[in-house]
Amino acid sequence: MERTEVIEQGKGSVGGKPPPPLAVTLPELPSVPSAWRGAKYVVRTLLGGEDNPKLRKSNRAGTPFKTWGLALAPAMESGFQTCASSSAACRSHCLYRQGHARIDPSIAACRVAKTIAWKKHREWFEARLRYELARIEKRAREKRFCAAIRLNLTSDIMWEAELPELFEQFADFQFYDYTKHTRRLTRFVKGELPANYHLTFSRSDKNDLQARDVLMAGANVAVVFRSRPFPARYLGFAVIDGDTTDLRFLDPAGVVVGLSARGTAKGDESGFVVDADGEKWSLRMAQ
Repeated sequence: MERTEVIEQGKGSVGGKPPPPLAVTLPELPSVPSAWRGAKYVVRTLLGGEDNPKLRKSNRAGTPFKTWGLALAPAMESGFQTCASSSAACRSHCLYRQGHARIDPSIAACRVAKTIAWKKHREWFEARLRYELARIEKRAREKRFCAAIRLNLTSDIMWEAELPELFEQFADFQFYDYTKHTRRLTRFVKGELPANYHLTFSRSDKNDLQARDVLMAGANVAVVFRSRPFPARYLGFAVIDGDTTDLRFLDPAGVVVGLSARGTAKGDESGFVVDADGEKWSLRMAQ
């Protein structure tokens, strides 16, 4: 682990003070925007909220919840694996590559820098994350709202294994994520994950059989459809509209969560994006 390089500002998180900003060196990788390869990037914060369209929509959905999320670099974009169960199509059409990130390279640089901070400067990363969550906790008490935290906006890290104490420390928070890790989802179904951590299985072009097993076990599966309206059923299970809010822990159990294809995903031909009738797919999978 590299020595943490900080900008002189304060004395860390002692006494409720935030850890000072962290300067990390971005790797010389083709996945890193060319202007940022080998450059220093100063990480000042980890969590975002209103700046993310999906979270902003959730915050305006009329529920008691306010949402924050952590956006890291997916798959091997940073040189470190953060999406071990992803497919090639999933990586190609990841939300990491959509929206403003398609035109502003600093967004990718920021996410790579945060991932480097997590992998190479673990002590700083954990201190900063706890500090920001504690600030949210204080605001939630003062403003009387419930905090929802999504730690995998653009990654698929098993936080229940990486930072298991976090869920107990912030027991009043509702954590949630999407995942393509089948065994992880199985542990969730069995009640082996923290009680305040909800998971939704994420279907890809490679895991339809696992998706059906997840649904039969009573958990939910997110499916990307090419266009609206979504089919009434997929793999034999009811489809609900997942575009209205990102608060997956409020969904009924045992349903398919329909999501609209975004950006480049609209032209997908790998099978990652579904445009077939749900019932036909259900019958095909049953044969």
